[in-house]
Amino acid sequence: MRYIELAKTVAFSYKANCVELMRIRRDDRIRIPAIISGHVRGRISKPVEAEVIAREQRLLADQRFTYLLQATQAVEFALAMVQRKPQGELTVRLFEMVYRDATHRLYGAAIELNISERTAKRYNSYLLKMVALRMGYLPIIDLL
Repeated sequence: MRYIELAKTVAFSYKANCVELMRIRRDDRIRIPAIISGHVRGRISKPVEAEVIAREQRLLADQRFTYLLQATQAVEFALAMVQRKPQGELTVRLFEMVYRDATHRLYGAAIELNISERTAKRYNSYLLKMVALRMGYLPIIDLL
């Protein structure tokens, strides 16, 4: 999969990632499912097995938290880089319409913002390159 599709996935899931990240931060601890409670299918499980399962679930939860944090920071980094450019506000509004709120597609957002389709593609491409760069999908060498 090319970096642009990966960056689009991150951009489209930005709003959901923010909500999930806030939910995880609000919960002080990760909840462990009932399977860890010591009972598996009516039988008492072995404590070592229960601890291994609990550790694996904590590891997966930590990895998910790390990914969510990286993905939201990548989009925020891209938006900050975009705002430094001339016409950066248009790109931010384009992001909001296409990715965050998902009310328009790229061409519809271009019409709404009164810019050409080619300009919208250029702004979108730069935004996605910044997301891909921050996520590690695109090496810095490719931008030079």
